[in-house]
Amino acid sequence: LPDGGTVTVLQSYDDPQNSRTVDLLTTFRSVVPGDALQAGRPKARTTFVGQTASMTAHMPTDAYSATLYFACGSSSQISGPPNGLETLTFYESCQPNGPFNMLALRDGNGQRDYMWQPGTQFVTDGDVTVNDTFAPMGQYMASLTNIPPQENINVTSMTMIDTFPVQLDAKTFDPTVNPTSQNVMLAYPPNAGNGTVLWEREGQGIYLRNIRVDVETSSPASVAWDLSELPLPSLGTSQASATGVTWNETGTGNASERVVLWVGQFGSHIANWTIVEPAAPATSSALVPLPADYAADDPTANPTSNFASTVWYVAYSNAPDYASAHPYGPALVDPTQVLLDVDHHAHVAVTH
Repeated sequence: LPDGGTVTVLQSYDDPQNSRTVDLLTTFRSVVPGDALQAGRPKARTTFVGQTASMTAHMPTDAYSATLYFACGSSSQISGPPNGLETLTFYESCQPNGPFNMLALRDGNGQRDYMWQPGTQFVTDGDVTVNDTFAPMGQYMASLTNIPPQENINVTSMTMIDTFPVQLDAKTFDPTVNPTSQNVMLAYPPNAGNGTVLWEREGQGIYLRNIRVDVETSSPASVAWDLSELPLPSLGTSQASATGVTWNETGTGNASERVVLWVGQFGSHIANWTIVEPAAPATSSALVPLPADYAADDPTANPTSNFASTVWYVAYSNAPDYASAHPYGPALVDPTQVLLDVDHHAHVAVTH
C-alpha cells in the first residue's frame, strides 16, 4: 500500500429476520505502511460472552445484602443470613488469568458503605470469604473551569474494578450565561478501585454536543479539569446524500481525527459506512467506490435512499494527532469505553 493510501474493510451478513443484507464498511484514509488498524467499535466493557465459570462468595453477617463488583460485573445473591452466600459468574471474555479485585457496596441507615478487596485468586467453583472491613463512602471534588456557555451539563463518576466500570454518582446543573467554574462533589471509595473515570456531557435541548472524559488511574481526592483544553470545532447538523456527507462547523480546534458515519439503503441492503480521516477543516466527506467484484455490496454502485449521517471530531491527550489516533479507528468516538487504563483527557464533538 502506498504511503497515504486508503483501506476499506467490508463486513457483510444476512439479516433474515428483516429480509435484508447488512453491509458494514469502514474506510481509513491516509494510511501508512506498518499501520495496524481497528475496524468497528470495541465490545462494551459491560457486555460479556462465552462459557462461564463461577465462585461462591461468603458474605459477612452484617453485610449479607451487599453487592460485589468485579471484572465480570456484579454478584447475585444465593442466600441471606445466616449463610450470606453470593455467586460470582465469570464469562470467558473477562475471566482473570490470575488474581482479581472486588468492590462491595452496602446501602443502609441512610448511607452507603464500601469494602475493597484486591488480589483474590480466581478458582473455578472455588470459594472466597469477603472481608468485613466496610467503611463509609467518601466524596471527591471535581473542579471544572471554563465551562462552555449555554450548555446543560451532566457529570458522571465511575470507579474501575479491573476493566469493569461502576457508576457511583452523577450530577447535573443548568446552562451558564458565560464560561464559568463549578465545583462538583462526587461519591467515591477512597483508595479503592483501579481508576476513576469522570465523564462530562454537554447538550442544548435534546441534542448532545460534546463528551469529555478525564481518566485517573488512581483514587484522587480532587480533580482539576479545564474544559477549554483539547478544543474542537463546534458542529451543527449533518446531511447525507448518495455520494457522501456534508455538515457545517464553526470555530477551530486540534482534533486527533474525524469520524463520519453514512447510512443508506439500496435494494434489499442497508449499509453503515464509517470513514476515519484526518481532521483538517472541511464540510464534506465522500464515499469511496469499491472494486467491481464487490458491486453488490457497494452503495456507490446502486441507487440509494433513506439517508442518515453523524460526524464526530475526537481529541485525545494521549493520541494527539492522526498518526497516533487513526489505528484505533472509530472506537475513539466513545471515550467512556476505550483507553481507560491510562491517564488522559478526551473530548468528542458530535453533530446533531
